[in-house]
Amino acid sequence: MLVGGDVPLSPLTVTHGSLHLAVTSRDSVSQPNALSTGSTQLVTQLDLKAQEDGGRTVSLRQEGATVDQLVEGLTKLGVGPRDIISILQDARALGAMQAELEVR
Repeated sequence: MLVGGDVPLSPLTVTHGSLHLAVTSRDSVSQPNALSTGSTQLVTQLDLKAQEDGGRTVSLRQEGATVDQLVEGLTKLGVGPRDIISILQDARALGAMQAELEVR
């Protein structure tokens, strides 16, 4: 896991070489069970999809997508460390990652 890998991502679309990355959001309503003390809540669900021109795809759909999950998905596609760093820098520049990125 990355230090700070639990940083949430906001919606973004990035193309890096032959890789296309999209993080999109959808709002849905979560209803409590009948006769419970819970309340109806608005839930934002993020979909993360990374695809290479060759056809390989990694998808993630859940309440929130994190930097750690993004890196894990990119690694499954065989994306190298330098490219992952560039993608994270793009996400930061686009305002989709509210964290400092330190590369040494």
